[in-house]
Amino acid sequence: MNAGRSTRAVAAVLLSLQLTGCYGYAATREAPAPGESLRARLTPAGTAWLVENAGRSRETVDGTFVRAQDSALVFATWRTDLPGATQFRTSIDTLHIPQQHIAALEQRRLSVGRTALAVAGAAGILVLALSELAGIGGSGEGGRGGGVFFTAPLQLPFTR
Repeated sequence: MNAGRSTRAVAAVLLSLQLTGCYGYAATREAPAPGESLRARLTPAGTAWLVENAGRSRETVDGTFVRAQDSALVFATWRTDLPGATQFRTSIDTLHIPQQHIAALEQRRLSVGRTALAVAGAAGILVLALSELAGIGGSGEGGRGGGVFFTAPLQLPFTR
């Protein structure tokens, strides 16, 4: 494998980790900015409001914050319907959620610790796989290489 191919492989792995990412939601008291990914945690009355107005029974609404109005926050959310598992339809809903129905707002954030662990694990697996494919690990002086790179002793509990 030449340097250009390995660089592209590493870039592809890192990009896929970033896109799939290790994200979580954290409570915030800051005013949201338009375009920000948010989760609105609803009150029990808010859950009832959502069923009545959007036909969904959920305690949270995930979406993109659009704007604040006098007494409501406007979200753009993905809507997925699977009625009777016979059809699949997606669309974007714009929800005007009354502020009294929102218990808390949570921002979507990249989890640095979990992402670092995922990147380290993927890098380790990649290095191990590439070393096996490239024949690193050698067979001593003058050999062709291709030996076993990593071995672990296997101990089974034997009873007599």
